[in-house]
Amino acid sequence: MTIDEAHILTRQTLEAIYPRGEVEAIWRILIDKWMHYTPVDVVLRGTSELPEPVDEKLRDAWPRLCNYEPVQYVVGSASFHGLDIEVNRHTLIPRVETEQLVDMIIDRHGAEQDLRVLDVATGSGCIALSLARWLPFAQVEALDISAEALAVARRNAKALHCKVTFREADILTLEPPVQPCHDIVVSNPPYIAAHEAEAMEPNVLRYEPHMALFVP
Repeated sequence: MTIDEAHILTRQTLEAIYPRGEVEAIWRILIDKWMHYTPVDVVLRGTSELPEPVDEKLRDAWPRLCNYEPVQYVVGSASFHGLDIEVNRHTLIPRVETEQLVDMIIDRHGAEQDLRVLDVATGSGCIALSLARWLPFAQVEALDISAEALAVARRNAKALHCKVTFREADILTLEPPVQPCHDIVVSNPPYIAAHEAEAMEPNVLRYEPHMALFVP
């Protein structure tokens, strides 16, 4: 199967489930992750044979995508603030709005040094890792109540060579510190009311961790 044929088959397989623009976005993520090809590369090398391992991954991905599994979980990572972040069903998929939150903090505090940062409900660690990367000499600590999510966050920190201290804890049960110990506290916590679940897209509702999404 050539790259062009793979593109056509991906489009034909997924168009019954997703809008055309989303199908193309999914294809770009798949081919970038597994082949490191840009859209220009795809055009220039469209008649080339797809390597057998990639062919197998693609055929495995189609039924998963047709069952509304997010493409980020299929490929095992998501792009966030220029970083390749591992994600799985124990972590939320980072959103663009969260990147904007990181940008806001960097714009306000990027010239300061030796900041003490706390990221609450860190999930994949995307916020903490981005701030550790872009704030000079920052001491970054990150909390989550999910041991599985923290395992992903620690792997991300190791892969990206970012120094972050991770701790399993529930911010709602911690004793307040006697003295202020952080300059910045940031969080993207669960905030969707449980009764709103029925209105959500199936790719979110079926696969992303409800603990990180819903509150009573």
